[in-house]
Amino acid sequence: MRWRLTISDNDPKKQPSSVIVAGKDWFTAFEAGLKRQPPGVGLVGGLECVLYPGNILKIIDNLSRRNYDLRPVDAAGFTRSQTESISTAGEIPGRAVLSPALGADTISAFERMQAVTAFESRHQVAEFGLSLAMQLIRCQTGLCMLQTSAKKELCVAAKQGQSADLFPAQPVDVDVGFVGFALRMGAVVTVSRSESDPLPAAEYHAPSTYAVADALCAPLQFEGRTSGAMFLLNRLKESGFSPSDSTTLSYLTGALAEYMEKKLPGRNAGLEENGG
Repeated sequence: MRWRLTISDNDPKKQPSSVIVAGKDWFTAFEAGLKRQPPGVGLVGGLECVLYPGNILKIIDNLSRRNYDLRPVDAAGFTRSQTESISTAGEIPGRAVLSPALGADTISAFERMQAVTAFESRHQVAEFGLSLAMQLIRCQTGLCMLQTSAKKELCVAAKQGQSADLFPAQPVDVDVGFVGFALRMGAVVTVSRSESDPLPAAEYHAPSTYAVADALCAPLQFEGRTSGAMFLLNRLKESGFSPSDSTTLSYLTGALAEYMEKKLPGRNAGLEENGG
């Protein structure tokens, strides 16, 4: 499938640039487009994505304020007025921009993270971290995944929420789906739909019976080393995950990853299945 990626800098003097790429889904198409960019342009911070009908995406990099428009080259079923309403420049309508200032939830996460020193295995750290994330960011389902000794898979080390039992504990391939995309980007990523239709469940590691309204994922990474990922679905009583939620989860997962790598080195998920 062919896609057009249009990139607009936060500078009115610069003209947007476009590139045509191939990709089986929007994750791979976006990555392919970034690889075609000059050095520096392909680097991302936190990505906020809104999916429109017809697989058209509006993406903001909340670090650089760069805007991306990604859509199939032959986007069928769209009139001129519909496509013009999804501009190739400017911010997502109605979406706030991530602020570098730390909110109360993020500060609270730092304070409560001090209790992590009581745990001696990565599975225990994952359970603790996910519980804290679910308290700070109220959502329907949360999972914390740890990298296995094979490095190509993530195992579900912890799952919580009212629908957690619907999610099987089978390993997740790091090369596919939403979680794999966030890991490869090395950034916190949020995705939501512009309408009420659910996101494709399989791409978000959910069972087919689960309606995915929005998703938030942050890698557990420290100094280039990946420990796993934390993955939240369906924000409660809110219109999707907010930039503040992204900031909170980013700081929380960063602190968890640092603790794992410094205090629990070499204790990967595969070794801990028997409590190691």
